[in-house]
Amino acid sequence: MPSESSAFTTLEDAAERGDAVRFWREQRYDGLECLSAIFRRHRYVPHTHETYAIAAVLDGCEAFSHRGARHYASPGSFAVVCPDELHDGEPAGEGFVYRVLYPTVYLMRAIAEDTFGRPVDGTPWFDRSVIEDPALADELVRLQIALSDPAVSLLERDARMHRFFSALMGRWGGFGEPIRLGDESGPLARARAFL
Repeated sequence: MPSESSAFTTLEDAAERGDAVRFWREQRYDGLECLSAIFRRHRYVPHTHETYAIAAVLDGCEAFSHRGARHYASPGSFAVVCPDELHDGEPAGEGFVYRVLYPTVYLMRAIAEDTFGRPVDGTPWFDRSVIEDPALADELVRLQIALSDPAVSLLERDARMHRFFSALMGRWGGFGEPIRLGDESGPLARARAFL
């Protein structure tokens, strides 16, 4: 598992490698998916996730289409896509390095309820596609590094997880209509049935 010192953080770190990806799941946190990647050529086709996609850019620039507009995420910012939202992604310029967390709706609700000390109405929602918050982007990176380091205690991992998602929802989130996974209608329901 990479540590902070061995994982690439800049485009120069992986100059000879081209694209590189590391993907893993943290079952302790409702199957939280984690991705650490450098993309110089890779382009995501338009797609959706059942989870949120929260990506801190460490170097370079990611360009992506989301909610009918083109967005650019650079170091000190992160991209946020809510569940079932169509988006794509590609390098803007020479490439980008990023770390992504894919929390489930259930994990986000649980942390929100714990943070606010009561049941929450609705689903955590983010109205911005790109959030400029260098300190919080750095916390996302530190959280992901802690999750992949077996020397970090479960207590510290839990604390970092709670701190990051509480800050994200507290600073940038709101609550929208509940997402009832599996009850979708129209094209999304047909696509899920096909898959």
